[in-house]
Amino acid sequence: MFRKPTPREALDLLEFQLEVGKDLHRGELFDSEAYLLWENTTREFLTSIFGTNSGNVVNFQPSNQTIAKRKGAPQLWWNEFGRSPLSEQLIILRSALEQIAIQFDPDETSQSERRLGKSSNTDTNFPIDANEALLAIDLLKMSKMVDDKFGFDELEGICFESGFDYDQAIGKIPKKDAAIRELIGFAKRRDKLADLLQTLIQLRPGTNWISELM
Repeated sequence: MFRKPTPREALDLLEFQLEVGKDLHRGELFDSEAYLLWENTTREFLTSIFGTNSGNVVNFQPSNQTIAKRKGAPQLWWNEFGRSPLSEQLIILRSALEQIAIQFDPDETSQSERRLGKSSNTDTNFPIDANEALLAIDLLKMSKMVDDKFGFDELEGICFESGFDYDQAIGKIPKKDAAIRELIGFAKRRDKLADLLQTLIQLRPGTNWISELM
């Protein structure tokens, strides 16, 4: 068990773990030892920061990777199942990091948000919290634009960057266009269209999303 870190140390530790986890998530070749080390270390950090019974620790469920490893098929497990539990772990880790970030002054919190991949309003000229402005968006056109600019294999990354659980937002829908419509509907039903649009802007910054969708 690690000693309880200071809030600044906790912020730095979890930011580092988040970046390592994102690199693992993007990888095509599965490194079982690296994933186990990351998973165990992250859980230890969360425990030392928040306590054994905290929601961040309880919800950070270990993967079933060790079972797959004993069967001698870790790459198969990764291709079929591995990214889904890692996505859930990264969402929990990001939430934990945000809980720590709010303890600091607004300037430091803004810096942390930028490191987490969230842009300020001045970066995008888009009012993130003004969901009323989203009422004017053409959702059908938004669906077509996402279909044109992203591949099916990128939808899980969009979910993660938007803070959505892929299985809840899209599930096992096999067709790309239907999956995109479901994702947009999921975001709208939960008043999270701003988060989704912010992710699209960050991932495809050369596209003038706002003017084209209004």
